[in-house]
Amino acid sequence: MPRYFLHVHNGGRVFPDPDGMDHADLSSARGYALHVIDEFIAEGLLDGPISGHFLELCDADHTTIEVFAFAGSFRPH
Repeated sequence: MPRYFLHVHNGGRVFPDPDGMDHADLSSARGYALHVIDEFIAEGLLDGPISGHFLELCDADHTTIEVFAFAGSFRPH
């Protein structure tokens, strides 16, 4: 299974994902990224305005595949 990494960007700070996570495919990794964003927002884990946060989805070579802005990504349950 491919390994993907989710690096959290908070304004000017980056919190790298040192371990990554295996996913069956890119669609699964994208879904998990959105879940992580939901959790960060729901748990109030963000410092500062939400507009300054984003999540970077990278492949096993740490090449950026997609960037998800926290603002507008929340999916109500």
